[in-house]
Amino acid sequence: PGVHFLHKTLMQWFGPSLMPGRWLLCVVNTLSATTLFVVASRLTGSWKWGLLAPFLFMAWVPVHPGQFASFNIPYPVWYNVFFFLLTALLALRIADRPSLGLLFLGGLLAGLGFTFKPNVGLFQLAASAMVTLLGFGRPRTKPESALWWAWWLALLGGLLVVFSSASGG
Repeated sequence: PGVHFLHKTLMQWFGPSLMPGRWLLCVVNTLSATTLFVVASRLTGSWKWGLLAPFLFMAWVPVHPGQFASFNIPYPVWYNVFFFLLTALLALRIADRPSLGLLFLGGLLAGLGFTFKPNVGLFQLAASAMVTLLGFGRPRTKPESALWWAWWLALLGGLLVVFSSASGG
């Protein structure tokens, strides 16, 4: 419903034109490519390799000359790509320097992603939780260890239940 309400608001503000929505999609896709560059540069340790990722991302986007360009269609996943990449960037920062504030922000971004497209929001939350578990390191005490393993089991079990039932299996 997030994309519906966002584009409805744009139409209320700017009238019954699709152009404000298309401009917003242009901004969101540009921000996604920029964030992908930052994430890829951090992961590879090189801005040159980092630059390859957004070029491949944009080359992958289907364009049908004379008919349509898929990045111009207000499909929720364009917003989710940006939310997911922001969460990935936060996860990298959390792995370097654990912070409850960044964890909270990551949870808000996952919630926002869920609002736009629920299955992507769930993947976003699961990926964030996995990176966070790895980023905080292995626990030192038995109670911490029990909690750590319980969290992993709940996370992986939850993913298995949600995504196996969603596919009709």
